[in-house]
Amino acid sequence: MRAALAVFSSGNAPPLQPPRICILGGGFGGLNTAVKLDGLVWPEGTKPQITLVDANERFVFKPLLYELLSGAAGEEEVAPTFEKILRPTSVSFVRGQVESVNDGPATGPEASSGGSVTLKGGALLSYDWLVLALGSEPRDAGVPGVKELTHGFTSYEDVLALRGALVALAGNPAPRAVVVGGGYAGVELAAVLADVLPPGAAVSLLASGSDILPAAPAGQRQIAREALAGKGVRVVTGRGVGGGVRAHPRPRRGASGSAPFPTDAGGATQTDATLRVLGHPHVFALGDVAVCAEGAGSPGSGVSAPPRLPATAQVALQQADYVAWNLWAAATGRPLLPFAYQHLGEMMSLGSRAGAVTLPLPIPPALADAARGAALGPLLRAAGLSVHGDGSGAPDRLSLEGPLAAAVRRAAYAYRQPTPEQQARAAADLAKRALGDAAGLARSFLDQAAKGLKSGAR
Repeated sequence: MRAALAVFSSGNAPPLQPPRICILGGGFGGLNTAVKLDGLVWPEGTKPQITLVDANERFVFKPLLYELLSGAAGEEEVAPTFEKILRPTSVSFVRGQVESVNDGPATGPEASSGGSVTLKGGALLSYDWLVLALGSEPRDAGVPGVKELTHGFTSYEDVLALRGALVALAGNPAPRAVVVGGGYAGVELAAVLADVLPPGAAVSLLASGSDILPAAPAGQRQIAREALAGKGVRVVTGRGVGGGVRAHPRPRRGASGSAPFPTDAGGATQTDATLRVLGHPHVFALGDVAVCAEGAGSPGSGVSAPPRLPATAQVALQQADYVAWNLWAAATGRPLLPFAYQHLGEMMSLGSRAGAVTLPLPIPPALADAARGAALGPLLRAAGLSVHGDGSGAPDRLSLEGPLAAAVRRAAYAYRQPTPEQQARAAADLAKRALGDAAGLARSFLDQAAKGLKSGAR
């Protein structure tokens, strides 16, 4: 640690090797941390050597897997290679599976003051600073037949496999598909399957709870119900698989079990409020593998630990900003910032050309009443706008639906691509597809407006 800090603090000492930053995991958290670190301004001659490690060749923009399956988005937007994404940066990419982490001074010609990472096959990567961002992996909870008889939907390879299965069904006039899980992923997959399967297909969605999307805002849940009904998806509630066993994602191997870091009961690495791993000042953790420990606020700041956050891309992207800044601050002797999550709303896909977006904007009661009125309500709904409450007395919120929501969602995801070059590719593809959707949106608006005016005149 002292050697690494001396790079920045000693003006008369001979130049030392720039610190090595090793980032484990190339999902939203890890990749964006690497890119942001590379873009920060470092003291002259001290820009770190940044290495990103991932077991896969491609970065996967997981919220767009549904569009990749339907053909509404291309491979370059959803699953570009790490090599292509990182080409404009100085970040090095190493493809490998993490076997273990030794958080202590290494020995030999590649020694560092931080520690070392061992990859499957024996390769050793030394670091001065480490970032844990390995993400989580789905679990089948031991339900018989899950691995052999079902298709997962969390990776690029899963999309290719499901595409192959759909092609094999091409000669079946009435194929059947069952999607297990009534959360966001299950609802989104059921909606896109209803679009890509032939008209005679039967798509069913099994939800273990009393309704779909239990964690979603009321408006988004209503929009999703109507969209699934319109697509002919049969929703079965109160039915799980395997006797009601629920399978939660678990941290990937190398995030905790094979590393000397403190974990909670679920295996997530414990951090303080600055996302620094407890007891390991030169290690940070973010995303699905990290959890801020109870009472572990920012040291000396009086900041308490935030509540546990969901394992979403939105959380990981925001944490990446803080980890990059705090790592830079720690390496240059500046104070660290406690992570503060800002909820930006919920977005979901509901098929090839539809979606649902709920914005975190409270709507004043008078405006909400007007938006629901007989005069304005049908026109707003025809345009893809509606106001919903959750019955708790909290302010109503604005929801978008249909093609408008799909366009807003795609634009937001184009903006959240990791590099300017990748943003430009996504924006160009979005603009091309938007031209084709414009005519459909105009027709939908006119049709719905006409129906609404007729209904209001009765």
